[in-house]
Amino acid sequence: MTQPIDFDWTQARSFLTTAHEGSFSAAARKLRLTQPTLSRHVDALETRLGTALFEKSGQRLVLTPAGHKLLPHAQAMADAATALSRTAFGQSQDMRGPVVITAEELFAAKLLPRLIPLIQAAAPELVIDIIPDNAHRDLQTRKADIALRLSRPTEPTLIARRLPDRKGGFYASKSFIARHGALTATSDLTDVPIIAIDPNWQDFLQGLGLQVDATNLRLRTANHVVMWEMVCAGLGVGTCDSYIASQNADMRPVLTDITPITFPLWLVVHREVQSNPAVRLVYDILANEIPRLSTG
Repeated sequence: MTQPIDFDWTQARSFLTTAHEGSFSAAARKLRLTQPTLSRHVDALETRLGTALFEKSGQRLVLTPAGHKLLPHAQAMADAATALSRTAFGQSQDMRGPVVITAEELFAAKLLPRLIPLIQAAAPELVIDIIPDNAHRDLQTRKADIALRLSRPTEPTLIARRLPDRKGGFYASKSFIARHGALTATSDLTDVPIIAIDPNWQDFLQGLGLQVDATNLRLRTANHVVMWEMVCAGLGVGTCDSYIASQNADMRPVLTDITPITFPLWLVVHREVQSNPAVRLVYDILANEIPRLSTG
């Protein structure tokens, strides 16, 4: 009779992460381990199973047939561990956290810090992690506890509360306007630099009725905070949430003849962690106070 193998979750997690990342070095970074430590985990698991789980393919590690067979079981273990963590965290009454909040880069940098004093006043010992991330950081696996998103999530396990729509617009610094004029109309944009934040930014601008071409978009970045700092430095015109822009006395609205920009904002939490009192406290403060940080 074959004896069951006593699985070590640490080894299984190292195997699973290596399978997803394709190398020991990337997996070690993901798990915040040293590469030798992670490699030892995988070696120990292979020894315990009596079979190789990875083989080299160019610069990557790929699964052997045995590794492919093991992968779904390791993933099931990870899913179960995550569910256990969520449930335990949801039932905890500890007000020390940490509570992890993720938001789009500009909101994380310019909006959330204004609310931290309110949270600290209500829970002085609470540890708060703010993660700027334009991608949707996974609440299912507790990569974050609370998220501010610009679109409604589709996962049935996530609870989403729609906050009042945000207003946005185009802005430029006083020094930029002094050089290029008031820029009130879309026809004023000949040779005016506009900071691009997306590969399809030209299409987006033209969809708003702006008469632009590639010559307007020579300054580009994928980071919203960098874009806004470039605008503040007088390098070009850029978009911004109207409240955030209003907090900088050097900024002025431009291109005001276009239809005002509005966008939705959702406050999202996993249903299994919302009962945690620290998460609930932070969630309620964000839900109540973010609408106040608005230009109306």
